[in-house]
Amino acid sequence: MRLDTLRNLPGVRACALVSEDGLPLEMQGELGDVLAAELASLRASSERVGRRLGAGQMTRLAFTSDLIEVVAVFTGSFTLGAALLRGTDTRSAQQALARIAAGLGTPGGLPSPAATDGAAQGSEVRGSETRGSAAQDGPVQDSAAAERR
Repeated sequence: MRLDTLRNLPGVRACALVSEDGLPLEMQGELGDVLAAELASLRASSERVGRRLGAGQMTRLAFTSDLIEVVAVFTGSFTLGAALLRGTDTRSAQQALARIAAGLGTPGGLPSPAATDGAAQGSEVRGSETRGSAAQDGPVQDSAAAERR
């Protein structure tokens, strides 16, 4: 699915893709559903702050807590985010989020997974199929898939 690239990065514990109405379109990791819900709330708050400060449209958000670091990208009507263990270098996750977001950039629609990640993996997105402890599975070594991304 679209978030497989994130799941395989060091330190990633959860990741999610959320629609503008707050519905999770895809999530991975034990806390994927929690992250999806919070990303929807964070986007609404960030947009309000941006409007009130006259800062324009928010495109990225990052914060650090005692245990995790969250990075998120807002693109069109979608929000993508990842929760990483604190101390993990977030640059690779931010770059992966930006690449995924670029594939979602078509207004008014969600491209098929094959269009966003280069693999023919079906066209439906089912959050329940991507739930689980992906972070415990460890990275998958597939050089051909990595080159396509």
